[in-house]
Amino acid sequence: MGYQASGAYTAGAVPTITTGQTAGVSTTLQDMGGALNAFMAWTAWTPTLTNFTLGNGTSNCYYTQINKTVWVQAVLNAGSTTLYNASAATISLPAAASASLHQYLPGFVQTGSANLPAMIYIANGATAGQFYVATSSANCTLVAMTNSTTNPGNTTGGFTFSGCYQAS
Repeated sequence: MGYQASGAYTAGAVPTITTGQTAGVSTTLQDMGGALNAFMAWTAWTPTLTNFTLGNGTSNCYYTQINKTVWVQAVLNAGSTTLYNASAATISLPAAASASLHQYLPGFVQTGSANLPAMIYIANGATAGQFYVATSSANCTLVAMTNSTTNPGNTTGGFTFSGCYQAS
């Protein structure tokens, strides 16, 4: 479905404009913004967590994919029954990563009133990323998140990340 002269767009519809076409092609920012917004609709995503049980915590995760670029935004809030295992915690990705790149998604972990640097590390061709967190505000070295590292705690924190990665 291409451009609609009425200015209405359908989610996922990409305007088709041929070379030299001028009739019916909008030049207003509002119409172009509407087309882009419909094209980049966010999709809810429920990730699978490994070595990390959210329990009664909450997750608000969304993604959109344009060609091989996957944009993600996620917030995982810990609850009173959130548990971390001794092994490194991972989170499933909405699409498998490129087999030719090591990638990461920047983020932060909130522990009480402190926000510490964090990231999701994505190995070549991975279908899940691994959580990495700083161990203190004085030490920005990131280590795999386990039950023995700094993590969001059971009731006062969360893990937030957003960015893009290349899909396979």
